[in-house]
Amino acid sequence: MASRATAIQYVKDFINELQQNETLHLRKVYLYGSYVNDKADEYSDIDVSLVADEFQGVEHVDVPLFVKELKNFYKIQPKTFFPEVVNNGNPFWQHIRETGIEIPLA
Repeated sequence: MASRATAIQYVKDFINELQQNETLHLRKVYLYGSYVNDKADEYSDIDVSLVADEFQGVEHVDVPLFVKELKNFYKIQPKTFFPEVVNNGNPFWQHIRETGIEIPLA
């Protein structure tokens, strides 16, 4: 899986699984990193930023909220954010927003 289009579809499938999780309320999803920069190879993970009301922005706290869904999408490398960080101009979030691809939520 080294094409951007394939990675986007993989992320969309992941989002569909996440939206089945009624305890998680996604606000934004972005693909960023090597797949956006056309530098991905067969060993690349898929960098995805997730914004949800329930997140604290700490992976070891947030990932357990969706680990069941993540098991089926082993190439996803999630980076979680909570809405306040997004709205307050976190520099890493700004970089993702400026260079990444927003994946629409259904």
